Amino acid sequence: MERRHYTMTWDDLKELYEACKPTPYMVVGGVPPTSPQENANRAWGALGRKMGFDPMTVKPAGGGDRHFTAEPVPAPAPEPAPTEEPAGIPTEADLAHQKVNELLARVEACAADPNAEPASRDLYGEIAATFRALGYGA
Repeated sequence: MERRHYTMTWDDLKELYEACKPTPYMVVGGVPPTSPQENANRAWGALGRKMGFDPMTVKPAGGGDRHFTAEPVPAPAPEPAPTEEPAGIPTEADLAHQKVNELLARVEACAADPNAEPASRDLYGEIAATFRALGYGA
């Protein structure tokens, strides 16, 4: 694959230098922290994703630490546009809306029932009003 010349920013170079620094540590529980090499590889990987190159192909280009060559990574293919549901097939949202409307009709019927206790009718009326305020109902 063809190599390309890249120039990182001063901030990118500073981050790379910071990642390469060894860090003093004390092993607790038998798990040492990541090594400076692992940190540097991770930093080069982040820079590669940012600038569009394969971090495992980096070579110095001369002209200072900010300049290097690497193999470019092809841009990812755009994700396909979401397909619309075929007409006539209800979506999950349609089914949920239909179910809420059915429940609302039952609640309204209970609120209008003259044999129900007044407190129950008031509660059902409040529930029905809340559903209507949320945009449900015919």
